[in-house]
Amino acid sequence: MKGSQMISDPEILVAINHWSKAVKVPAGVLIEPGPLLAAICGNETSWGEKRWATRVEPAYYRAGAYYKKPDNEWLRKLVAKYETLAAMSWGWSQLMYPVAVELGFTGHPWELMDADAAARWTVEY
Repeated sequence: MKGSQMISDPEILVAINHWSKAVKVPAGVLIEPGPLLAAICGNETSWGEKRWATRVEPAYYRAGAYYKKPDNEWLRKLVAKYETLAAMSWGWSQLMYPVAVELGFTGHPWELMDADAAARWTVEY
């Protein structure tokens, strides 16, 4: 962790604790999923202080390089439906909405602001 900083948001801590148990660690790999998820949160949101931050990723929006790829019609449909919300990273893990959709998420982009939903799809990623 960064110095003595820690995550203090109880909702994030509960989500990390719950979903870290779902991480499948390969045999012989020495990693603890809880601290790894906490480090992702720390890196992406200043240790939970910017939990509600969102960020538009220009490459995923209209005229962006990823948006324009011929095989990304699915992304263009998401952008047509949700506009900039579909080209954003969300919540404490700053998970991209298109990434979550590729993993099977079917909800509205705003749902990724929920700590538990963000943890579930971050673990899947």
